[in-house]
Amino acid sequence: MSKFNKIDTINIIRNTGIVPVFYNKDVELTKKVVKACYDGGIRAFEFTNRGDGAHIVFKELIAFVRAECPDMALGAGTILDAPTAAIYIQLGADFLVSPCCVDEVITLANRRGIPYSPGCGTVTEIVHAQERIVWLANEQAIMSPEWSIHAAAGTSNYMFIWGMAGENLNYGDMDKIAYTEMR
Repeated sequence: MSKFNKIDTINIIRNTGIVPVFYNKDVELTKKVVKACYDGGIRAFEFTNRGDGAHIVFKELIAFVRAECPDMALGAGTILDAPTAAIYIQLGADFLVSPCCVDEVITLANRRGIPYSPGCGTVTEIVHAQERIVWLANEQAIMSPEWSIHAAAGTSNYMFIWGMAGENLNYGDMDKIAYTEMR
């Protein structure tokens, strides 16, 4: 089960300001990437469910994160159905992300108290997600995808459109910038 409650996970994501998204079938390489991010100040990380046996890598990764990166919220991305979401929740995912809005995942995540960020491509999908995902704490409503870990642009009150990009597997073309300069 998740190490953090829903509101704490959302706050970790908000306070971190950026969530790296990564997948590799090599567990040791993935641990190194996560640890480097953690050492650089990142406190939320999304491991994507891409590739055969990704959940096996995640199982080892979550144990590593709990031991070596205790303040990090580790989420699972590319969650396309409730059975897959259930696997990652059982393994300890702190949050879930999908490239689309999946009602059965919304229901499961809400029942388990896990933040879920659905990808939405149209205003209709955004409104649908907002109608399904509401988190309450201290008499405040927080509506997804407002906390979305993807880059967001407000289009009106409580409505946001955000973009996702693919993974950069060639790190040689990156402009290096310190995490602390990104705020």
